[in-house]
Amino acid sequence: MRPFGFKGRNAGYSRETGDLSFGYFPAGTRPAGFTVRKGLICTALSHDIIAHETTHALLDGLRSQFMLPTNVDVPAFHEALGDLVALFLHFTYEEVVEQAIRTAGGVFTRSGLLADLAREFGYARARGGRGAALRSAVDVDGVAAFDSDVAADRDRRPVCYEDAGDEPHALGSVLVSAVFEAFTTIVSRKTERYFQMAGINPRAAGTAPLGEALVKALAKEAKDVATQFLDICIRAVDYCPPSDMELGEFLRALITADGDVEQSDRWGYREALMRSFRRRNLFPDHVRFMTEDAVRWQPPQTPLVIPGLAFSELRFAGDPGRPADADELMRQARALGTFVSSPAHARHFQIVAPSGRLPARVTQASPPTVQSVRVSRRAQPNGDVLFDLVAEVTQSCTVTRGNDLFDVNGGCTVMIDPYGQVRYIIHKRLDSENRQNRQHAAMRGPLAPYWRRAGRKFVLRPGMLKRLHGHG
Repeated sequence: MRPFGFKGRNAGYSRETGDLSFGYFPAGTRPAGFTVRKGLICTALSHDIIAHETTHALLDGLRSQFMLPTNVDVPAFHEALGDLVALFLHFTYEEVVEQAIRTAGGVFTRSGLLADLAREFGYARARGGRGAALRSAVDVDGVAAFDSDVAADRDRRPVCYEDAGDEPHALGSVLVSAVFEAFTTIVSRKTERYFQMAGINPRAAGTAPLGEALVKALAKEAKDVATQFLDICIRAVDYCPPSDMELGEFLRALITADGDVEQSDRWGYREALMRSFRRRNLFPDHVRFMTEDAVRWQPPQTPLVIPGLAFSELRFAGDPGRPADADELMRQARALGTFVSSPAHARHFQIVAPSGRLPARVTQASPPTVQSVRVSRRAQPNGDVLFDLVAEVTQSCTVTRGNDLFDVNGGCTVMIDPYGQVRYIIHKRLDSENRQNRQHAAMRGPLAPYWRRAGRKFVLRPGMLKRLHGHG
């Protein structure tokens, strides 16, 4: 952790140097808000920036290939998850939430204190005394039809995926606003009863004065819902493919992850997420219906049981989350790798077996790599605990397009139940011509700053996040 990492208006996580480095800089001559004129701004003192950059580091530990910008959604997802973690952590400070509720009359979307990200950083960069936070979770003023099938008019509709362009921060903000809208919907549903008990029409929120007891009740409910949404977002990372992430796939991960833990969904968390994503055209490809069953990842059609990975065969260091030692981890990885790469099973996992036939336009395929095998532990609302093994298997192949050569990464996330049976195979196909064409176009177009040519081949430049944050 480098609190005075460099002089500049930025901060960042670096895999190459293994640090979180925070910049510092002088504010302008006419900054916004209460920022001191020409005062020292330290990004290491920003709650949002610390949370955002730490999330980059943690996500890199869970999904190392999300540092490979193979489509514009990959860096956008890195940015979005960092913002979501920072955003929902706002609600852990009840006194802050209470003050925001008093100021906004109970309407969270009107509270910059809760919905803005890195406000001081944005104010310090302001010119002419006017400024705004670095980013906001609210994508358009006045959008209140969160719980309605009535489409917003053109001037008040949310920013859609196709409107955001190719810039990763803009794309990531679409995902952030979709999740935040769903969060606000659930808070609205759960707090309506408090307004009614206080004799206030919920539709009049923002105009009627709020008593102190109501403020505290609203703040407590908002904090609890924010904690649940943060858990859902973090848990969903386990349900993402291991590479070439698409933002629509995060909706599938959210719905599946939450559905595995909470089956009843009394308050409609999953319905709210699907609706808010659909309003922004972030719906995943290959899903034809906006129903929970259609959006969820599906189990494999053929039952698959992996020898050696049932919990009765695993050795722990006193806790299911801790393997006995490195040898046990290697044993688990070999058991999984042997199973998925065998000619009889490789097709189920979208793996090219070592002796298998190469797909069209693929000149070589590397051996499959088991990135990790770890125990996932999830607490259900009734107090029961669910255990799974979560593993990532990746594979790289070299593809030709005209005179160009580039590597395409595929593989799968495998979820295995305590009996060794495969629950989900969340895969990325190596032989997908659409994926290959999309990656080729991205490397030559919007993602060109992240890649360089070495002869005929595209090679990744180091420091994706530094380039993404504009100080590479």
